[in-house]
Amino acid sequence: KIAGILLESTSSGKNNVIDWIIIGIGVNVLSFPDKVDFPATSLSTQGLTELTPGDVFEVLATSLAKRIDFWRAEGFKSIIRDWKSVAAGMGQRITVRLQNETIHGIFQDIGQNGELILRLDHGEERRITAGNVFFET
Repeated sequence: KIAGILLESTSSGKNNVIDWIIIGIGVNVLSFPDKVDFPATSLSTQGLTELTPGDVFEVLATSLAKRIDFWRAEGFKSIIRDWKSVAAGMGQRITVRLQNETIHGIFQDIGQNGELILRLDHGEERRITAGNVFFET
């Protein structure tokens, strides 16, 4: 794991309009924790030693601003289309660690609301809106 994203939001009223959303992004630029439950790395470890946290922030902020403008102009369906075109692990076996359970299955798709669609081993389909995803090798 080189980065993580955390989204917190509330919605109310008709059509589940989002009242507010907070987006947190963490990127291991120069180092990473020693004791974690999953493989971790950093940009520096991967050979990008010239990058500073400020460089990474500038790129992320610029990219996020462009994506928000695109979302406003084109709608969420276009975001999902682009997301699917670069999504790692689609059609492959993954592990998803949820708050109270760990599940395994095939990363089948990304739903119209941005949820991960997982086909469990016994055939059930689960829609995951929050969790840690690990690619099985």
